[in-house]
Amino acid sequence: MQKTAIIFGATGLTGSLVLEQLLADENYTTIKLFSRKASGISHPKVKEYNGDLLSLETFKEEMTGDEVYICIGTTKKKTPDHEQYRKIDLGQIKKDIRLSMERMVEYRFIWTDLYNLLKNNERIFAHFSGVHKERIAGNLFLFNRLIEMGLMRSSDFKNEYEMLSERMINFGDTWIYTSELYRRKSTLENIEHQSKVMIAMIYPYLTEEGRHKYSDAV
Repeated sequence: MQKTAIIFGATGLTGSLVLEQLLADENYTTIKLFSRKASGISHPKVKEYNGDLLSLETFKEEMTGDEVYICIGTTKKKTPDHEQYRKIDLGQIKKDIRLSMERMVEYRFIWTDLYNLLKNNERIFAHFSGVHKERIAGNLFLFNRLIEMGLMRSSDFKNEYEMLSERMINFGDTWIYTSELYRRKSTLENIEHQSKVMIAMIYPYLTEEGRHKYSDAV
């Protein structure tokens, strides 16, 4: 199976390691890199897009592929401006949610048939089981970053944030069905509403400072 992979933040340590592995994997024919600066990598598989990763809508037409690897991040040491450090990791969350929902609308026929595919095809089931675990891990990484930044409280009990991650993923996978069920058209206004519903799930877990940031973002 020939696949196209998307990497956000390929110039960082994690992103460069992911890129190295994908370049060596013959299952991938195209690797799209989205970074703030040029990677300097010349390879037949690589297509590169540079710009502001806080404005992902700029790359909307190019963001098509089979797998996405999110390797965006920075450190306070590399970003002296503390507010900019927060913006890089927090300001894009809602935009990313909305953009992924827009993609779901464009490919909703795939999501409609996905249940039957998972039920009847072991290979596809195994693939999406792995993807699900990666999505859980990605959410936990985000939660830990928000905790480090003082925007999210520590967990009160074991697996509390794993459960939050599950709820967010479940909503992300099913919102498009409920929109059709209640005869809401899949308009940009509805997508905006659904993205707010999803990001609101983290609100009860935010610190006072985090809630101020949430108000600014939403």
